[in-house]
Amino acid sequence: MRVFNVLASFAIGEKEVDKYLRPDWRVLLDSGAYTNFQKGKDVVTLDAYIGHLKDRGSVYWRYFALDRIADAAGSSRNLDRMLRAGLSPVPVFQRGAKLADMAEMKKVSDLIAVGGIAGRLRANADRSYLHQVVRAAGGHPLHLLGCGSQTILRRYRPYSSDSSSHATRQGQVWFWFGRRFHELKRDRAGVVRLNGKPVSKQRVLFARVCEIYGVDPVWTRERRFYGGEFSKVVNLRSYIRFQVEMRRVGVEYFVALNDSDRKNAVTAWEMEKGHADLHATA
Repeated sequence: MRVFNVLASFAIGEKEVDKYLRPDWRVLLDSGAYTNFQKGKDVVTLDAYIGHLKDRGSVYWRYFALDRIADAAGSSRNLDRMLRAGLSPVPVFQRGAKLADMAEMKKVSDLIAVGGIAGRLRANADRSYLHQVVRAAGGHPLHLLGCGSQTILRRYRPYSSDSSSHATRQGQVWFWFGRRFHELKRDRAGVVRLNGKPVSKQRVLFARVCEIYGVDPVWTRERRFYGGEFSKVVNLRSYIRFQVEMRRVGVEYFVALNDSDRKNAVTAWEMEKGHADLHATA
């Protein structure tokens, strides 16, 4: 594997974004729209974003239009301004927009991002919404924003997707092995479980994943192991391997990083890049 797909947000600032521009990293630039939505103010302004892209846009694999979450009309105005500035952003199809709007987006970009699905694809109504959008796209390449579901990605085979699924907050450690993720947790009683079952009842599998990722099984009994820097690197390594598998089926998966992830991502990539292809089907 020769390139690591990462998504970085312009909301962290121009100088910080520059730190992601490594020769073997393919950077997809997020506009920072979600940060604006969370903060309730324009942390990223359209003028600043356009100015940066006019100077530096060519260094990124792609960059998204600065959309306005839950505001299809405002997103459309921002897209128009970016296009008039001579830029080539990936437009974002907002939840609440008309499916007919997809036709206009197809005219201005060879890739369309689908918003409003991150963390929301467990409910039937949300899956139905995505299905309708994919049908409306009519085969036009799509990027699924915030989607790391292997089931969804295998079913729809979008051109690309991203998620921050590696950054768990519940103390999980993820091992990618056998074309699936295995979840390691320590319960309140101190019992270490792999995929919900005590590791004492699946010693062979547990030993194998620990060996692959260089984890001492004794460490997993300690609460501090979960959420520590070593386990964060393991999670990132697992998602690098997941990226390899998704590429094998035709999906360019991007690991969405925040600035606290960057150093661990560098470590994980240095450990994986020399042999990730060997584990493309592991």
